[in-house]
Amino acid sequence: MPTDVVLVHPPSVDGRWTEHLGLAYVAAALRQAAIRTQIVDAAMLGLSLRQTADLVAQAGPRVVGITATQPQARGVVAMTEALRSRLPQAHITAGGYFPTFCHDRLLRDLPALDSVVRGEGDLVFVDLVRRVIGGEDWRGLPGVSYRQNGTTVSNPPGPLVANLDELPFPARDTARFVTCRSGWLSMSSSRGCHGRCTFCSISAFYGLQPGPAWRARSPENMVEEMALLSREYGRSGFSFHDDTFIGPGAKRRERADAIADEILRRGLKVEFGIFSRADDVERELFGHLREAGLRKVDIGVESANQDQLNRFRKGTRAEDTRRAISILRDLAISFEVDLILMDPDCALHECLDTLGFIARERLRRDEYLVNAFADPFDGTELCERLRQQGRLRGSYLNGYSYSFRDPALGLCTKAIRSMAWLARPLRNLLRSGDSRLLEAKPCQPT
Repeated sequence: MPTDVVLVHPPSVDGRWTEHLGLAYVAAALRQAAIRTQIVDAAMLGLSLRQTADLVAQAGPRVVGITATQPQARGVVAMTEALRSRLPQAHITAGGYFPTFCHDRLLRDLPALDSVVRGEGDLVFVDLVRRVIGGEDWRGLPGVSYRQNGTTVSNPPGPLVANLDELPFPARDTARFVTCRSGWLSMSSSRGCHGRCTFCSISAFYGLQPGPAWRARSPENMVEEMALLSREYGRSGFSFHDDTFIGPGAKRRERADAIADEILRRGLKVEFGIFSRADDVERELFGHLREAGLRKVDIGVESANQDQLNRFRKGTRAEDTRRAISILRDLAISFEVDLILMDPDCALHECLDTLGFIARERLRRDEYLVNAFADPFDGTELCERLRQQGRLRGSYLNGYSYSFRDPALGLCTKAIRSMAWLARPLRNLLRSGDSRLLEAKPCQPT
């Protein structure tokens, strides 16, 4: 069957894979508009760049949409150039966080790219495809950037989806692969985040368009999708990819309670995992969610040092994390604590506080994940501040690094980066949780 649009997720750079809900939602919106659409998720399928480009070319689409994270930047360039050579007449566009914040540079450096859809693209991308297929002028569309006479033109932002319940359920083209490998399907019950973390671009991304920073689906709409997927795929595990499941405001816990009530009312036998802030973990609320099927919580902790938390503008206290871990253990809910060891302005004792926290809380290897450095991705306050201070190194395509305020840390990180062969042992060391490594006393002269 002829295809109008192919949506592409380039090959993975780190071996990680999961359902790409962004592409799934866009595909569903296109199909609702009677636009023939195919998803090629190279990261999910384990395809090489050449295999991906060949598969897309075989479909012969009029429009190709590419999305990727900033670590996949080189893949976006290579993929776009490979597709242009195979599909000289197709309209090639890009969207998502990385293309949004780097749209001007991508259009400048990548002649094969025709446009970039900035911000949330469910509505804008459908309009773009309609116009391209219909031979109409698309250059005036809100939220679209393009190249004209050697310069980048960026139209005013497009609209956010005001009511998420009005969106069709995401297309599940890759669901069979997921159920064969892990059994847990991805879901989204909300969009946006009320946090202002300096290393994160989520609030900046949704802040580009007029509307609320955080929007949620109704419990009835969300649980209906869970029920449908349970029937269709015979699976009962769901991983929620909300940036923060509980959400902001005085009534945020009422919504989480209502979700649990709706699952229990319908008698669904499901299991699910969520992302949460440490200060959102409350015994009564999470006990109710546990009754409804909550089995795993990923907690964005970042640091056990209060000065570092303040620098991150996390809005939490170090004791919030200890309390959250205690509650989740009491409720028999598994968890993973996500940590950032070093940032450009940290001191050595702050890093040691976080490593010591792993030992003090007796975290198992599967209960924490340590990211060695705070990554300065485009669109984050961290990246812009380092750029203004002249401390940012590298490029948006090849990745950034930065100079440390503490010379001792700078020397340590140079050694770590220059000796790539230490990467795996270091990662194993950080995940080992061996408290003896942290409690060792300096040798005394004899």
